[in-house]
Amino acid sequence: MTFLFAGLTVGAINALTGLGLLIVYNVTGVINFAQGDFVMLGAMAAILFAGANGHRAGLPLIVAVVLAVMCVSALGGILERTVLHPRRKSGPVLLLIMTVGISLVLEGVVLVITSSQSYGLRNFTPGPALSVFGGTVSLQSLWVFGVTGAALVALYLFFSRTRVGKAFRACEINPLAASLVGIRPSRYWTYAFALAAGLSALAGAVIAPVTTATYDMGLALTLSGFVAWVLGGLVSPVGVVVGGVGLGVAQGMVNGYLPLGLVAYANAFPFVILIAVLVVRPNGIIRSLAERRV
Repeated sequence: MTFLFAGLTVGAINALTGLGLLIVYNVTGVINFAQGDFVMLGAMAAILFAGANGHRAGLPLIVAVVLAVMCVSALGGILERTVLHPRRKSGPVLLLIMTVGISLVLEGVVLVITSSQSYGLRNFTPGPALSVFGGTVSLQSLWVFGVTGAALVALYLFFSRTRVGKAFRACEINPLAASLVGIRPSRYWTYAFALAAGLSALAGAVIAPVTTATYDMGLALTLSGFVAWVLGGLVSPVGVVVGGVGLGVAQGMVNGYLPLGLVAYANAFPFVILIAVLVVRPNGIIRSLAERRV
C-alpha cells in the first residue's frame, strides 16, 4: 500500500501537468514542452519565498505558495506574449521547437542561480506519516491529493460557469466564430499559457516537500504529463486525470518492486506505456472507450 500511495502522489502531479498541456493545446494548438519547467519554477519559487530546506526564515507557507503560483503564472503569460505570440502563425512545429528552447533557457537560468544544488521545502503540516490499510502515507501526500482535487473542481467551475471560461471553450471549438462575436483568440493564447503555468506551479509547490527541487526536474515531469495527456486521448480532461493517476500508480509499483540494479531504468517506464498505448489505442484509452460507446 505504501507504493500505491506514493504512486497516487506522483499521479496527481502527472494529472496537473497533463491538464496544463491540454489547456494550452486546446486553445492554441501548441504542445508546450516547457510545461514541466513551470512545475520546477513553482517549487523553486515556493522554496525561495518560504525558506529552503526546512528553515522558517521566509513567509508563511500559504503566502509563499500563492506568490509562487502568481509569479509563475505571470511568467507564463509574458513568455507567450513576447516569445511565441509574434510567431503564432509560423506553424505548430516551429512553435513546439520554441517551447523546447524556452525550457532550456529556464533550466539554464535556474542552474546558474542554484549551482545545481537541490532544495527542499518544509511540510505543510508537520507530523509523522499515517498508517492506512497496512501502508504509510505522508501528511504532505494528503495535501497533494487535496490540492489536486480542489484544483480540478475549480477548473470545472471556471470553464463551465464563468464568462472567461466559456470564452476559452469558444476559442477551442471554433476560433473564427469566437472572433466574430467579439472574442479575441490571440488574447486567450496568453491566458491559456498563464493558466497552465499557474496550474503547474501549484503542482510544484505542493510536491516540493515530498521530493527535492532541482533545476533539471522539469523534463521528466513534462514527459510524464505528456504521457498522461496522450493516455487521456488529447481532448478529455477526465481522461488526462485518469491517465495521470494510472501512470503514477504504475510508476510507484515499478519503482517499489523493481530490483535495485534496475531502478536506474525506471524512468523509461512511461515511454514503454506510451508506445504500447499508441500501438494498441492510437486515440488514447479514454477517447477510444468513449468512441466505442457511441
